[in-house]
Amino acid sequence: MAVVVSGPGLKQRVVEIVGHVEEWQAQWGEQRDFREIASRKVALAERTGLPTDVVVSRMPWLLEEGDFLYQGGTVGESDGLTVAASGAFGQTDEAVSDIVKALIVVLCRLKVKQMREAGINRLKGGL
Repeated sequence: MAVVVSGPGLKQRVVEIVGHVEEWQAQWGEQRDFREIASRKVALAERTGLPTDVVVSRMPWLLEEGDFLYQGGTVGESDGLTVAASGAFGQTDEAVSDIVKALIVVLCRLKVKQMREAGINRLKGGL
């Protein structure tokens, strides 16, 4: 499974790769590049501001050449943080994306709290 994170000031980053692509070959019928699929899910969500499952199932006119038709696995909302997972099926990809996004949000909030408590009120260099 590949997880890709993108947000303001970030280039797309692969967060984690779990397992080997070859292990999925029998299940998918062919080898899949989960990094590419997750990256394209992130790009679709960033472009539309919507999760990929919403675009694919309810607004397919927003799809462009090269977009995957996979539902789920991406959270792309107006908060500027987009997370996509690929390597399982839609609902699992989506759940992993939601979990990773929630972890990033809480860690950033905790860091801001910690900085304030330390008397640091101006960001230098990033969280």
